Amino acid sequence: MDSLAHVNNYKTILKSAGILMKMMAHAQSLGVDIDDDLMDTINKQHQRLISERDLRNEIAIIDVPMASHESVKVLNDRIKDASEKSVEDEYLQKGQHLSSQMQGNLKAREVLKMLQDYPIREYPEPEETDPKKKTKEDPKKKKKKKREPPFPYPTWAEELEAVEQQIKLINSLIKNAAELQLSPDFLADSKEQLARFKQEVGFRKQQEEDLRLEAEAKALAKKKK
Repeated sequence: MDSLAHVNNYKTILKSAGILMKMMAHAQSLGVDIDDDLMDTINKQHQRLISERDLRNEIAIIDVPMASHESVKVLNDRIKDASEKSVEDEYLQKGQHLSSQMQGNLKAREVLKMLQDYPIREYPEPEETDPKKKTKEDPKKKKKKKREPPFPYPTWAEELEAVEQQIKLINSLIKNAAELQLSPDFLADSKEQLARFKQEVGFRKQQEEDLRLEAEAKALAKKKK
């Protein structure tokens, strides 16, 4: 058991754990009296070895850029089990660091997908501001602006604050691109979306301001009446 306190090659752990249990079974078959404390220690060692092997194997096969909710859950379950079985802290820390990378990469990809799925808006042409081209219009003949149909906001983006939060989040994740193993294609796509949303957020803020001023004007007109 002392020789199995630390196993360099995790691929041999299952074999070592199996030998440990065979030795115990052989001793019992020879009539060797194994006391309860030793039996308990052997069983705990066996469980620890199996748990360590599962965790180290999971760490070895994980590809961070391909992380999914399922793969994150599997790794976290391995970490939890390994912690309960007193696996060496070295492997627990490796697993936790990898889990953090996976979750960050996964979150970054999810936010980018949300931004990409946000409908593309056709912005109105800016109003003419050249004073030389201005003509005096009769206020009575001034055309009312055509009411546009409601823009189809995704549920998550109905509030402008929520949109700004997602933009802030993806910016913070991009700053940690190397640690999260974000691909060059991901960074290029993110840059494109951030440029689009800079215009979109500005437009929505102006919309909100226009609605506020319109509401104030209506309230003032009603008060005068």
